[in-house]
Amino acid sequence: MAECSAAGKLSLSLRVHNDGYLHVKNRKDKEYKKQWTVLNGDVLNFYSDKHDKAPGHVGRRNGEYHLHKYGEKIYLKSPLTLTTKYLTKIGSSTAKMTLKTGTTEVKLRADTMDCMELWRVFMLAVTELKVPEKSRLPLEHLHRVHKAIATEKRARLADPESQLSFSGPGPETPSHSLPPLPVPKPQCFYKVDRVEAEKMLQEHPELGNLLIRPATNNEDYSVSVCHWQPLNRPHRPQHYKVTHKNDRYIIELTKKVEVNSLQGVVDHFVKATNGMLTPYV
Repeated sequence: MAECSAAGKLSLSLRVHNDGYLHVKNRKDKEYKKQWTVLNGDVLNFYSDKHDKAPGHVGRRNGEYHLHKYGEKIYLKSPLTLTTKYLTKIGSSTAKMTLKTGTTEVKLRADTMDCMELWRVFMLAVTELKVPEKSRLPLEHLHRVHKAIATEKRARLADPESQLSFSGPGPETPSHSLPPLPVPKPQCFYKVDRVEAEKMLQEHPELGNLLIRPATNNEDYSVSVCHWQPLNRPHRPQHYKVTHKNDRYIIELTKKVEVNSLQGVVDHFVKATNGMLTPYV
């Protein structure tokens, strides 16, 4: 799936979550055209080929952006409708998708079902700010999706115009009807269960060895860690309960530790182990 998930570390100015080749066709086109496609934030960008993508800049060449004439940008706004269709033949498979957002409608085609599923999940995730239901992604890609969601949440909170759609109703809504602000989550927070957390930590030690996840009661939290022995042999992962009470977070150790944020929980474990534990990001 190399051509479907080539995006690396996120740039501070260009929030590139996924890129790769897709075949694109709008209402005026008779045939599909192969385009280098980049999901930057919640915007799809189309380029004639990936060589328009200079290092560190999405589709930038000679100081300018080079985009396809009909598909320069598609802003993914809710409601977003993605209708997929999978075609299989002996020795090959093709996946098609119809994308509808606002007044825009575009047809997309990928060479494999896995590639199209990756695009589908990423587009819905950055639009709805949550992992879509019935996702069939492996954990390594699910990790990237969680990072994309966290990045988009931070970006929208920093943008006053986007914050209205993210945080709740506009200023004309009475203050008593506003929903509570979401609890700030550190980058190493993942909405996974105990088994998934252990698998993530054991299979990808290069990403870190500490993560925070929801507790089974969905009110408190758990810290999952995995210490490593010489020769890269892992200990069995350990889990610590974090009780959330009155805007305080109590780490249930032999001697309880109380902090004022989930990031404070992460900082405590990192400091207490002299950096032996690092956030899984």
